Amino acid sequence: MKITEAINIADTEHVVYFLLTAYVETLHYYDPLRSSLPEHVKRLPMAGISDVSERLRALRTAIEQYAKSQARLLIEEVVEVFSTALQRLSALQKTHQFVSSWLSLSLPSPQPQGAAR
Repeated sequence: MKITEAINIADTEHVVYFLLTAYVETLHYYDPLRSSLPEHVKRLPMAGISDVSERLRALRTAIEQYAKSQARLLIEEVVEVFSTALQRLSALQKTHQFVSSWLSLSLPSPQPQGAAR
């Protein structure tokens, strides 16, 4: 199973961040290509969905700089993994918001104390 497949079926945001962190840790083994990645992309820990989004923006900028080098293949792979993680995190957040909204609508409102029953 590819890392992107595992991220796509992750049940929680915690699992997505766990998988993404594990992937980022492997980037240190890509000598000398790893030097083509922006430093903050490889920095841990992740600081939420906006941090993942910012790292993805930096990667997309970096890919243009390495248009005709071997580093481009690595950066394309990293872009794919971060894109998948960002999509999954967004989907999980939307699902969480929907469930929270639905639960708040389906729960009976509390009766004020002293109200007649």
